[in-house]
This record gives sequence, C-alpha cells and structure tokens, in this order.
Amino acid sequence: MHPTEVQDFQYWAHKQLFPVNWRVTDEMQSELIETLQYLVTDSEISVSSISPWSFSTTREMLSVVEQLRPSTSTEYSTTIVARLMHTILELRVFVQPSHDFTM
Repeated sequence: MHPTEVQDFQYWAHKQLFPVNWRVTDEMQSELIETLQYLVTDSEISVSSISPWSFSTTREMLSVVEQLRPSTSTEYSTTIVARLMHTILELRVFVQPSHDFTM
C-alpha cells in the first residue's frame, strides 16, 4: 500500500461527506469514465475481476457518469463522483486483486 493511495482514499472519503463548494472537473470525470470503462471490460472478460460490481451495474454507473456536466455540477454530482472514486480506491488500497467482489 502506497501512502499516496491512502491519501487519495481519504481525500475522496472527505469529498463524499462534505461535497459543498467543490465541483466536478472535466479531468475528474474523464478519469472516472476511463476507470469505469476498464472495470466494465474487466468484469466481463476476467475470471478474477477486481470490479466490485457486476458487468451490468458497472455499465449503468458508467452511463450515469457520462451524463454528468462538470460545467454545471452540483453537490449531487460531487457526491456521485466521490462515492465511486472512494469505492474504487478502497479496492486498490485494501483488497487483494485475486478476490472476486462482484455484487
């Protein structure tokens, strides 16, 4: 576990709890879209997928994130991004990739 991963994990936990005065940026949305695209593919073709969700659930989340508009984001958008990033980073920080966590 790398210190920056733990720091990122704590950052997103904080943003999830306190989304006020913080907006989703294009870069954040792009990073989350790319991560979800990877997890969609991983959950569909890998026997030992690290995705915490099923293929269909991950695709639905990807669809939601793609519809966000960073230029007009609200606390709701912030919470969506923060919760997803927090969950994804939780896998990187605390979970071994050999486990199947598909829900």
